[in-house]
Amino acid sequence: MSNNFSEYEKGIERLNEILEKMENGDISLEENVLLYEEGIKLHTKLSKILEREEGKIRIISENNIEEIDEMNFLNEE
Repeated sequence: MSNNFSEYEKGIERLNEILEKMENGDISLEENVLLYEEGIKLHTKLSKILEREEGKIRIISENNIEEIDEMNFLNEE
């Protein structure tokens, strides 16, 4: 899990670096296009990591709600 978080954080850092370079305007058109392509690939990769982690959170939340419902049912008896 920490590997995904580490990978995500490094990806965000790299995206910020790319944005800074592109916003600075001191790069060639070719480098700008290459950075844009890298940024799009990173965005896709990071989105997948985020979706995977959100899925884990949903599963954990659903399981906890089911356990709470079971405990409430048992307490009512």
